[in-house]
Amino acid sequence: MMKYFRKLLIAVWLTPLTALSTAASPTGVKPNILFILTDDQRWNTLSCMGDTNILTPNIDRLAQDGVLFQNHFVTTSICCCSRASIITGQYMRRHGIGDFGTPFTPAQWAETYPALLRQNGYRTGFIGKFGVGNDQAVQSMAGKFDYWRGVPGQGGKYFIEPNDPSRTHATARLGDQALEFLHSQPTNQPFCLSVSFTAPHARDDLPHNEQYTPDDRDMPLYAGILLPQPVTATAAYFDKLPKAVQNSLSRERWHWRFDTPQKYELNAKNYYRLISGIDREMGRMLAELAQEGLASNTVVIFTSDNGYFLGDRELSDKFYMLLRHL
Repeated sequence: MMKYFRKLLIAVWLTPLTALSTAASPTGVKPNILFILTDDQRWNTLSCMGDTNILTPNIDRLAQDGVLFQNHFVTTSICCCSRASIITGQYMRRHGIGDFGTPFTPAQWAETYPALLRQNGYRTGFIGKFGVGNDQAVQSMAGKFDYWRGVPGQGGKYFIEPNDPSRTHATARLGDQALEFLHSQPTNQPFCLSVSFTAPHARDDLPHNEQYTPDDRDMPLYAGILLPQPVTATAAYFDKLPKAVQNSLSRERWHWRFDTPQKYELNAKNYYRLISGIDREMGRMLAELAQEGLASNTVVIFTSDNGYFLGDRELSDKFYMLLRHL
């Protein structure tokens, strides 16, 4: 099952006029870093990774002109564990963050990439789902960045209702904040901006037809096609699994989302639409880098925190044999 836990990783060095390549930065100049993290995006849900149905032109452009890592794996496929590993560069057995309530210790934080870069003169920003520690711990992170728009938990619903009659989607809100950071970037200081999208993570507490709620602008996408289910999405493959996996939360959530063809088509298409919404924001950020004269010396990294069962082996989510107390 290891392929289901592969993560996406695309890195690119931008050159002027958004012509993408792996060109080196000017000698002696610290490169800027734009780190993009999606939530529960399975490894192959990009056109550049072979999916002929999904629409991701901006991310595909990064892959074409940058470096596409095709063997990149998550070792502990739960949001808090994976994100702690990304931020610290450590396996879970070392950082010890194995539940949703445990925050970074001060000593741990001092060795993270945002802390080390800030210590070395970078302007640092964080936008979106932080994912490590309880709500209070996440809110306390604001003082550890120069620009903080982090949110606790799963980031709330995709739409803020009824206080936002414009129905601005969470993905677009995070994109707006990224543009605000880039637009205000000083010319004499390098930056590291981390943008952590909540999409395409499901909203587990909502009805099955609201698990994945895309931007209204993306609802027409994929309307005229029939998405094929994974080859392994059959009872025959499920029956081969150990009993512990058959009785797991991943099986329970499969019933929520994918246990009929109608549910699969609705939820898989909305999952794809959420990813296309991220791609649109990627395009906006790349254009802003060029507009602000930052493209010539910015490394862009795009990845996901976890793999994902999209009905494979009649399972959902990114884990099996999960301890329920998590």
